[in-house]
Amino acid sequence: MRFALLTLPLLVMATGCERENPPSEKLEKAAEELVGVATPTPTATGPHGPLAPRDECGDVAGAEDFLTALRAAIAMRDTDVLVALAANDVKLGFGGEDGAAQLRRQLDAPGSTLWDDLAEVMDMGCAANSQGGITLPWYFAQELPLDAATSMVVTGNDVPLRERPAVDAPVLATVSWEAVSLVVDQRADGKKAPSTLRSSDWRHVRLPATNGTEGIDGYIQWSSLRSPLDHRLLASSRNNRWRITAFVAGD
Repeated sequence: MRFALLTLPLLVMATGCERENPPSEKLEKAAEELVGVATPTPTATGPHGPLAPRDECGDVAGAEDFLTALRAAIAMRDTDVLVALAANDVKLGFGGEDGAAQLRRQLDAPGSTLWDDLAEVMDMGCAANSQGGITLPWYFAQELPLDAATSMVVTGNDVPLRERPAVDAPVLATVSWEAVSLVVDQRADGKKAPSTLRSSDWRHVRLPATNGTEGIDGYIQWSSLRSPLDHRLLASSRNNRWRITAFVAGD
């Protein structure tokens, strides 16, 4: 992705049409510092695998400048700029508490992880969606081979699938940016315990069968996994102005 700084001031001016006194100087300064930052394109040395981050938004009119401004806002952790880049009715969940004012409250709430969630999403590629807008992460716009509610995406290259939940356990296989199924374990009391609980640093997963080979059960560290239903960002152009229309997690 190439950032077009010459057109960034126009985007800031357009933002100002709906938000009073946007911090355009800070936005442009941050954007200048982000020159050269790009969404990874899968290569032999970079992220690789069927769900590896990639950029497919370069040909969507206006999306490139919008993403430049969005990256700058996130880099600055500037609530005013981020809210200015969001639609007034931005969707934030499935409980009805939506809108730009609610987004501001969530960003500024003590202990909020929303800025980190936004930064993570920005590093996971961009897809052009069927509505003429864009979707991040890239993989969320793809047809996943597994049920999103019972699977995880391995977020790394050559991540070890281990025989036991321990860093010194034998490696059964390595996995790169691929979907794996969660295995439901049996507890001592006979009840099923989904391995989605965050009480452990590991998840019991199954690598799907491929090319006639059987699937492999093993353990992957939580830090290398991400739910397909974790935060995703949708944006589109309304009246020639790009806005975040949704930033949600769950289903």
